Amino acid sequence: RMVHSLHFDEGQSWYKASQFAKALESFQNALGVGDERAIPKVALAAYQNGNFKLCVDHCQKYIQHADCKVILGVCYYSGSGVAENFEKSERLLKGAASEGHRLAKLNLSILFNAMEKYEEEYFWCNEAAIDGNVSAIARLKEMVSNGRGIPPYRYAEYIEILQEKASSNCSVSQFKLASYYHYGQFGLSVDHKEAIRWYEKSAQQNNVNAMNNLGTIYERSDQVPRDETLAAKYYTEAIKANPTFAPAAINLADLYMKGLGVNKDLSEALRLLQSVESLDPDAKAALARLYASGEEGFNDPAKVQEYQKAAADAGSIVALRDLAQGA
Repeated sequence: RMVHSLHFDEGQSWYKASQFAKALESFQNALGVGDERAIPKVALAAYQNGNFKLCVDHCQKYIQHADCKVILGVCYYSGSGVAENFEKSERLLKGAASEGHRLAKLNLSILFNAMEKYEEEYFWCNEAAIDGNVSAIARLKEMVSNGRGIPPYRYAEYIEILQEKASSNCSVSQFKLASYYHYGQFGLSVDHKEAIRWYEKSAQQNNVNAMNNLGTIYERSDQVPRDETLAAKYYTEAIKANPTFAPAAINLADLYMKGLGVNKDLSEALRLLQSVESLDPDAKAALARLYASGEEGFNDPAKVQEYQKAAADAGSIVALRDLAQGA
């Protein structure tokens, strides 16, 4: 026989009034007299009141209850009352979702965002939105507007939104749109002329990433005439705007090492690389190549080994490739 207690109704009133300590006490009293409706409510009130250990213990005791699976899953991904554990959170939330628990789907979306698994974030957010979850619908709209984890059939929608933002002089959107044309992403074909157009607009707003990418196009493109002098100009502008911007410093140093677009100057290359070597392991890899050149006194096998090892240990793909090639 289902027990309905006044304690439960009292707890509901306290909970709606955000009096979570009083709500918790009422729900515990309700459960104490056999009112099973209070099972998830005890967990919710304990969580909202900051009694995370109590919340976790309660959910573990009543883990067969789908609501408790969801709440415990939230505790695991937020590290509330228990050590953060995304794997356990995923298992619990998927278990609840398989039982038809709608909030489990939204929380799976939140979990996968924290795990940086954006395609899975989109999948579960879309599932929750289909169920009519208002928060999921808003979250899905935000994901589409930012292109995060979206499936190919929504690429055109995202690009249209991005173009509107870029046309409204949003530097970040201009840079994103340019990079998609640069590399052929989100359904766009590689188009370096269009990439240049949007990078230039973003660079005019002092976006150093746009300046650097303009340099790489003019230095390496197979779609527009190469112009290393113009590439050096954009790298230099990026460094002037942000002296600690390592990608531009590394690229400009490489031009000085090769004498492309600028007069060959290994001392200037050394200065540029040393200015950012603590910021980017690729700078250390470039220093190794510089000391391996054998030019103008830059012939120091010990430094080559030192910089290659330091760069590789820090995760530089360039250094690992150089080591593999015996550079």
